[in-house]
Amino acid sequence: MGFNIIQLSDILCDDQAEEVFHSIINEFECQLNEDVELFLRDKAIQFERMDLSRTYLVYAKYKGKNTLVGYYALAMKDLTLRTGVSGNKRRKISGYKDRKSCAVYLIGQLAKNYKDKINSANLLTGKQLLRLAIDSIVSAHKMIGGRAIIVECKDIYYLKRFYEEAGFTLIDSDKTDGLLRYFIGIETVNSLYNK
Repeated sequence: MGFNIIQLSDILCDDQAEEVFHSIINEFECQLNEDVELFLRDKAIQFERMDLSRTYLVYAKYKGKNTLVGYYALAMKDLTLRTGVSGNKRRKISGYKDRKSCAVYLIGQLAKNYKDKINSANLLTGKQLLRLAIDSIVSAHKMIGGRAIIVECKDIYYLKRFYEEAGFTLIDSDKTDGLLRYFIGIETVNSLYNK
């Protein structure tokens, strides 16, 4: 199935951007994680305009019309590698076994749409949505480089399994918000996803 991906910044070029965007987000619901709804509703425009992240809306054909089936948001992040992170992981993430911080790609938001049972139509899987986000990062990587992609998630079994099955490795737990931090190296992405 083909997807149509629209970058939020393309919508914001219009004079009536916020009105258009608010009509779009009224089509989105994710009961599994209120944070992704909150980000889309209250932060996506601000983060886009401040160049803190880029949000991508994913559409698929459903009942003859383009339907919002999910979204993802990407950013660059300065990752601090805490004491206790092995030299091997540090090398995979930063290129150096003793480096304490580095810039990484962050998949900050990743969510499917559950409004009006759109998700039960099986238009988009979580794996497909993750792949779309990773493909966007790989495009950026070709232009500017970088070594790793990270995600942060709650300590919930199905989330941990989802990322681990996709090739991500646990780094540690963030001490400020308790989220688990996972990474995948760009080199690993290229070998797993470009077969």
